[in-house]
Amino acid sequence: MPRWISRAYLSDKKTLRELVRCSVHHFLNDGYSWSLYPLLPFIAADFGLSYAGTGAIKTAMNVLLSALGIPFSILAERIGDLTTLTLGTTLFSLGIAALGLTWSYSAFLVGVFVAGAGGAASHPVGSSLVSKGAPANRMGTILGVFNFSGDVGKAVCPIATAFLAALFGWRIALISIGIVGALLALGLHRLGGQDGDVVTEEKEGEGLSAPPSSDAPTTTGWGVTSWGAFAALHLVGVLDSLARSGVVVFASFVLVDKGFSMASLGGFFGLLAAGGAAGKLVCGPMSDALGKRNMVIVTEVLTALGILAFLHSDGRWVGGALIFLGVFLNGTSSVLYALVPRVTTEARRSRGFAIYYTVTLAASGLAPLLYGVIGDGIGLYPMFNVMAGALLLTVPLSFLLGRPGSEVFREEPRS
Repeated sequence: MPRWISRAYLSDKKTLRELVRCSVHHFLNDGYSWSLYPLLPFIAADFGLSYAGTGAIKTAMNVLLSALGIPFSILAERIGDLTTLTLGTTLFSLGIAALGLTWSYSAFLVGVFVAGAGGAASHPVGSSLVSKGAPANRMGTILGVFNFSGDVGKAVCPIATAFLAALFGWRIALISIGIVGALLALGLHRLGGQDGDVVTEEKEGEGLSAPPSSDAPTTTGWGVTSWGAFAALHLVGVLDSLARSGVVVFASFVLVDKGFSMASLGGFFGLLAAGGAAGKLVCGPMSDALGKRNMVIVTEVLTALGILAFLHSDGRWVGGALIFLGVFLNGTSSVLYALVPRVTTEARRSRGFAIYYTVTLAASGLAPLLYGVIGDGIGLYPMFNVMAGALLLTVPLSFLLGRPGSEVFREEPRS
């Protein structure tokens, strides 16, 4: 493991174990979600779906991802983070496997709901567990590493799934990966350690935050120290999520329109995810050094340019455009996630992350259906131009958030 990661986070074997375990859960959840995307044109052909009908698949998954994030975070406080993660990932994997057994669009949506219900645990509970005990001035780095594992899954799983689908069909491919994921989730539960045994307080001078002082901000029952700052953060997160979800759902249709085969689609999504993995790993530390508002503006503008580059590239340039797009499409999330601990307490951090994920996943769920309707009305390529334009709305919003008195982008000095 790179030395800068160990210095920033890994103070003992317990924290290393939890980072590994949470990262594998993140790998499975994000990787399997992305495994659906290269298959969507062929699923749509089997069921005779329009763009709106195809977008509803992602919307259905994100409805449950959004709705159950808070309940899972509360459940984790009662039965433990590890047990909750295991339960969620197992249910998610079984839901993915069930998709291969469906023979109608309505039954397929039921399977998507099941998968979404299980997947709701991964992000809020995993993020909370990973962030506990992390130094405040390295939170972007820590969550960047955690997010990186999810994008590794996004790079690997679509390639493997598309390869299986090209050989055996998309149904067998989904059944196979779903069974493997459930077995892995159950195996991780036996990795060792008990829920709640991660050290969350360290002595001063070891790089971690000291216990809250008596003049710390007043905490609400949900652990949010500033609802105004938290709401401002959500506005940026919603706009970012709308664009990201719309791109990943409909990118496969652009690739098919450019003449690429099913087997090659997995490779292209692997490139998109590889760029995203690099972006999440790099943008977190860069935000710690350069300031989070500046990084948000840079990544959002470059994401819009990346969408246009992908849309108008041909041949060998398509892969390069997807890597470029992936870096900034996903890199922003590491910056935004790192702001959640700024406005929440450690004791209720899983709830803070759950609120954030609930709102942004709701936006992600709305995006495919919204853009699907737009695509049915004006066409596929104009729809992507609308996505790029809407994403630029984050720029003036970022400046508003950075005005004096706005806490969400206030930078902390690095020690």
